[in-house]
Amino acid sequence: MKVTVSDVMLDLATGDASQYDAFVQEAVGQVRVSAAYFNAGMNIASLSDSERTEIVQESAFVDSGLPSDRAGAIELVYESVEHELNGTCRHLYMEAAKITERAEKATSPYGAIDALGKASGMTRSFDGSLEYITEYAQKVSKGKDTEVQEGRFLKAGAAVKYTKSVINAFTLVCDAFCIDTSSAMTDEVVNKVMKGSKVESKCNKKDGKDECTLGHIESSIKAANKMLDKVSVKESDYTKKISPDDRAVVLACDTALTKVAKLVKSKLGGEEGGAKAEKLIKKAVGGCSKKAVDGSAADLNEKNENGAAMIQEFNKKLLDAVKELTGAFNDSISTDVSAKAGKDE
Repeated sequence: MKVTVSDVMLDLATGDASQYDAFVQEAVGQVRVSAAYFNAGMNIASLSDSERTEIVQESAFVDSGLPSDRAGAIELVYESVEHELNGTCRHLYMEAAKITERAEKATSPYGAIDALGKASGMTRSFDGSLEYITEYAQKVSKGKDTEVQEGRFLKAGAAVKYTKSVINAFTLVCDAFCIDTSSAMTDEVVNKVMKGSKVESKCNKKDGKDECTLGHIESSIKAANKMLDKVSVKESDYTKKISPDDRAVVLACDTALTKVAKLVKSKLGGEEGGAKAEKLIKKAVGGCSKKAVDGSAADLNEKNENGAAMIQEFNKKLLDAVKELTGAFNDSISTDVSAKAGKDE
C-alpha cells in the first residue's frame, strides 16, 4: 500500500511511537536499579566492623540478600557500576535505533520533505546530501519567508545548538568505551552542522592498543552529561516566520542527527560494538582496587540536588534530549508542510 503525505502527517501528530521505547525504558531502569544497589553497597562498606556485626545480628542484610562484610560490599559496588555502564551503553544503542527507525520507516517525516520538495519543483528525491538540502530550501522558499498561521518551526540557531550537543553526547559515550565515531565528520552535512569539529575523549594507549580505564569512562560520560545541560527546547526557540536559512539549517540538523545515529547504531550493534563495550567495561571495573571504592566509581554515582546519581541523571537527560529534539524536528516538518499546502491552495 502506497504511503501518502497524509499518512506521514498523521504519524507525526500521534506522537511518533517507536518499537524501541520499551527497550529504552528497560535500559534506563537497569541504571536506576543498579544505582540503588551501589548506594546499598557503599552504605555497608562505610560501616565499622562493630556496626556491621550488630546489623547482621538483626538480620537486616542477611534477609535482604545484601553482603554483610566490607569485602562483599565493595564487590557489590563494582558489580553495580558494571551494570550501570552496560545499561548506559544499551540505552545509547536504543536511542540511536529509534532515530534510525524514524528515518527509515514507511511514514518517515523525510517522505513529507520529499513530497514538498517535488511539489516545489525539485526533480530529485530526498537523499540527505548538502546539495539536496540547499536546493530544497531554495525551491520551497522561493526567495522569501513563509508565514506560519498554525504550528511552530525551530529557529536555525536553536537547531544547531541542540543538535551539536546531542551529537557530542552520543559520540562521547562511544568514546567512553573506545568506539571510534570519527568517520561521522567525513559526511559534509554532519561536518557543516558541527562546524568542523566535535568534542572528543580519547582512550589511553598501551602497547599501541586502546586502554579503557574506569577513569576514562567516567570522565567521558561526565562530559556527555554536561553537553546535555544545553538541550532544553523552549517556546522562544520557535518562529512563526520560516526563513530560507531556517528551512535549510533545520533540515541539515535533522539529517546530521540521523546520520550520526545510524553510525552509532552500526558501531554498537555488532560483535565489535556492544559486546566489545561490555568486555571493556568488565576489564575496566575489574582493574580497580578491591580494598576501597575507586574514586571514578564514586564520581559516576555522585548525587545531584535531586538525589540522583550522575550516571542516572545522564540517562534521564539523554532520553529527554532525544525526545525533545526529534519532537522539534517533527513539529517543524509538520508545520512547514501545512503552511506551504495552505499557501498553494
